[in-house]
Amino acid sequence: MINGVITGFLYITFLTISLCAQSPEQNPKPRQVIVKTEVSRGAEYPLKVKGVLLVESEPEVVWGVLTDYEHLEGVFPGLVKSQILAKDAGEVVVEQRYRGLIFLSRSMVFVSREDPMRRIDFRRLKGKSSVTGYWSLEPVAGGFTRLCLEVAVRPRRFLPLWIVGGMLKDHIPHGLLSIRQKSLIRLNKNDPEDPEIIYLEEGHEERREEVREDNPSQEGF
Repeated sequence: MINGVITGFLYITFLTISLCAQSPEQNPKPRQVIVKTEVSRGAEYPLKVKGVLLVESEPEVVWGVLTDYEHLEGVFPGLVKSQILAKDAGEVVVEQRYRGLIFLSRSMVFVSREDPMRRIDFRRLKGKSSVTGYWSLEPVAGGFTRLCLEVAVRPRRFLPLWIVGGMLKDHIPHGLLSIRQKSLIRLNKNDPEDPEIIYLEEGHEERREEVREDNPSQEGF
């Protein structure tokens, strides 16, 4: 009986940790980004947007790009400076400055907790809008890494969810594709093909969109 309970608990824990890998809608093809939006009004974080794609690289290379905190300019639209304020025992405090407005702020400070080669959990330290989320990495057969980014937001008062959601649906695939591109550069690889973004929303059919990586995305959110 006890062994059965323990086995069930471990199985549920495994499913929770591996959500990006196990959900059918979270298994993209190469050069494809899947973006999923969830709205739960009344929840602590009423808006969640998750994106996932495959990177043609081993996790070590992708991890090196993600943790190069002071060279993340351009990863998100309008991000012009990223600097480490403090670093200790797997926790990093990073300030990011933006050109344009991001949640009506030009500067945001995040604390990130690292689980090496697997996951980075982050949350905003101050501000009227609460932000939390994570990056996760998982090796995939064929020399790929499944890279996932999820951001959960409780917007500041009077800022509609649909506005923030629209901006996140722009920024998250932009961020994933930027990390992919930086990883390929480290490997001296080049991919001239344009990626495809698939949007999945509650109560809506999927929407597909091709993007050009050399086109600037809308600044700020």
